[in-house]
Amino acid sequence: MNILNDVLNDLIKEIINRHETEKIITLVRYYRNNIFSYERKIKKDSKKIKELEKRMYKTCNHNWEKDWDDPYSRYKVCSKCKLANMHYVYN
Repeated sequence: MNILNDVLNDLIKEIINRHETEKIITLVRYYRNNIFSYERKIKKDSKKIKELEKRMYKTCNHNWEKDWDDPYSRYKVCSKCKLANMHYVYN
């Protein structure tokens, strides 16, 4: 009788552990999918920002000033649109 109880208890523990593990696996997959979705959104939005900056560089009537936030920078920054005077980046 005692052996049967031990076997049954072990079996119940194994089933409970397996169920817990499956729940954890499901949660990990859920969060990984969220991360992948956010990464795709970030990449997509980054491309949009780059395109908008290109348009802004071409349309802004720039007022180039020294970049006081970066004293070692050799580039000037537009006081209006805040883009750096790096035409090769925005072409």
